Amino acid sequence: MATPHFLAVIGDPGSFKTCFITYQLALAHGQGQRTISNYHTTFSEYIPFEDQVKDISRLKNAVIGWDELAVGADSYDFFMAQPRKMATIVAEVRKIHSLLWYSAQAFGRIASRLRASTGGFFLTEDLDAKINPGPRHRETCKGQGRISVLDANYTLIRRFGFNAIPTYALFDTDEIIESKG
Repeated sequence: MATPHFLAVIGDPGSFKTCFITYQLALAHGQGQRTISNYHTTFSEYIPFEDQVKDISRLKNAVIGWDELAVGADSYDFFMAQPRKMATIVAEVRKIHSLLWYSAQAFGRIASRLRASTGGFFLTEDLDAKINPGPRHRETCKGQGRISVLDANYTLIRRFGFNAIPTYALFDTDEIIESKG
């Protein structure tokens, strides 16, 4: 069953997925909420994905950002090794009064159990790439994106523009997310 406390950000590489999650975490942090991420930001508590899955109590009352879910939870070796713990987080995120954002590069790479539990989908699009194709670099990127919001039934709710540039200073856009699994 889908929960509005478990949200996906999906898009091509370089389409501002992590920027959008970081923006959501920064908004929560600015409102005095506790924030946790599996990647380093200038303001969130960093807890590697594997450690978050091991101890769900560490995630209480927080807005959580999981970058590159396909590397962590959705990689078959990790997910199959700890399916109950992963399912517990998804099922209990509402009960622990938390909100969990996760990113993935492709909808099909998200395990079906996770897709079914996801309360909404935020599809990211890099508008700069349409204007100036080629390698994306922080120095030359205009940071202009578009977000399409879909509900749990994949119905388009709305679209809006997103300026990623203010988030660049909040995290390392070149950090590699790795799984110990």
